[in-house]
Amino acid sequence: MERERVELQLANSKISSLVGTSIFNVFINVWVIDTFGSARVLSHVLSIAGVSSLLFSFLGATISKKLYFIKAIRYADGLSAIFCLIADVLLLTTNYRLPILLALVFTLNMNVAMTGPSLKRLIGIAVSKDRIIGFNAVISTGTETIKVVMPMLTTFLYTNHWLSLIGTITLNGISFFISFLFIRGIWCESESLSDGNGVTYKSAFVYMLKAPLLAYLIIAGFFSNIFLSGYTLIIPTIAINNFHDHSLYGLIVSIESAAAILGLLSIRYIHIDEQISRERWGLIVGGLSVGVTGIFLTKEAFMLTSFILGFFYARYNVGLQSYIQINVRNELIGYFFSMIFICASIAVPIGSTLFGLIIDQHAIEALAIISAGITVINAIWFVLISRR
Repeated sequence: MERERVELQLANSKISSLVGTSIFNVFINVWVIDTFGSARVLSHVLSIAGVSSLLFSFLGATISKKLYFIKAIRYADGLSAIFCLIADVLLLTTNYRLPILLALVFTLNMNVAMTGPSLKRLIGIAVSKDRIIGFNAVISTGTETIKVVMPMLTTFLYTNHWLSLIGTITLNGISFFISFLFIRGIWCESESLSDGNGVTYKSAFVYMLKAPLLAYLIIAGFFSNIFLSGYTLIIPTIAINNFHDHSLYGLIVSIESAAAILGLLSIRYIHIDEQISRERWGLIVGGLSVGVTGIFLTKEAFMLTSFILGFFYARYNVGLQSYIQINVRNELIGYFFSMIFICASIAVPIGSTLFGLIIDQHAIEALAIISAGITVINAIWFVLISRR
């Protein structure tokens, strides 16, 4: 019963914080493109998020092995709510909208980077090993369900001028506070666990070298994030600048999330194998469809491509998280997820900066590069596996 209570509180905390975050992310992407008319400015926002995550991911791994790691998660949610409140006050009293927004994005991603590994470790401890895949699938399903509704709702409210920048930040702050209340009630055996003295990035790296599949997952994830950040950047840019349709962006994001839900539900009937092979084949198809989208450049093509990518990346992410939580020693889990966060944090600024420079003038070429990148990276995975 205690384990079930903790699982429920973890799920509620995750989902409640995601409501505000989903609204915030969609609104900011549309607002920046609409206000400044440039993918380059949006790339700065995405890059700031990546740099923040990179800088503080190392600290996140250290926190995850400490006795106070659950308290750190609580404090991060509470501080995030306070930072949103401070940003609201500054926006009301000054005219520096973009600097304030960049500072808020930096701060919120700092908190995520510092507590992300701890949250993954907490799941690995609080949820029994035989329930981890199911728990991750349930969490992901709830997450994607929110992502189906919130993007369309956000763009609808934005288009009708019913949602402002300050209102969006306020909603995000409220969601962090609700998440704080759920995490605040979690007290479990993990609080008294050893703090993992002697565990370092070096020991995690050595452990990874002894398990090549882990190394493949992290390396492939790094390069995938470079091209995915480009695709994330190009969707709102083309929706607004080419199709002049704000709601299209929200619709595409919702379609991607709906596809993710179907992908997660499919896990019950089509199991994820250890090498995540089915998901890689699906991502190869998704990568090729990005190229086809660049040829036809229609709304329907973007919707189909986003559906394919959403379906298979949802399955892939559950497979990746579950594999690490099941097969990696508990005291190393935080370090492994920290390495994943660090790789993503490096990849996102690289991808955002690179594609931010070319999308405004060469959107079709950018789609071709993204297509080739996603396809080749996942194809290389099979070459590496065949040589094991």
